[in-house]
Amino acid sequence: MQNDMSWVRAIIPENLQTTTFVLENWQWLGLFMLILLSVILGRLANFILAGFMKRWRAKMEERNVSFIPDDIWKGAERPLGLLVSGTLAMFSLPLLLLPSAAATMLMLAVKIFITCAGIWSACRVIDVAGGYFTHLASRTESKLDDLLVPMVRRSMKVFVVAFGLVFIAQNLNIEVASLLAGLGIGGLA
Repeated sequence: MQNDMSWVRAIIPENLQTTTFVLENWQWLGLFMLILLSVILGRLANFILAGFMKRWRAKMEERNVSFIPDDIWKGAERPLGLLVSGTLAMFSLPLLLLPSAAATMLMLAVKIFITCAGIWSACRVIDVAGGYFTHLASRTESKLDDLLVPMVRRSMKVFVVAFGLVFIAQNLNIEVASLLAGLGIGGLA
């Protein structure tokens, strides 16, 4: 990957190519700019999604269908903004031509950050879908679906969190297959 990005070093002025504390000055500047741009883009994504959700909620209330509680609406766009920020960082880090150890460590941190934001986003989507299905279940005479919807919602959240933890473990080079097999055998015992 370093050879693919050699054009980046060619356009950097020589006075920024001096090394200060492990990295070259342009790499420090690039990290700062990357963090700043990620925060700005994340906030922009939050703003856009908040506007979209506000219009969608207004349409739902106009139809007299308000099935999502206020606590789910509040801050529902935040995980998406974090996901956008992390994704930008993941695709931009190779441009900085960081030393191998620093690049590996930062990429791992970014992947864990993205995974956590993805888990949070998926849980928010599950909450919204759960609110919709709770609304549908309340319109039926059967009480079974009233009990089933919260159970399915919790089960889906547990599955999403477990999947995210397995993904993080794989990124940390933990042998997941043997760990899961051991847990399965332990569960049988």
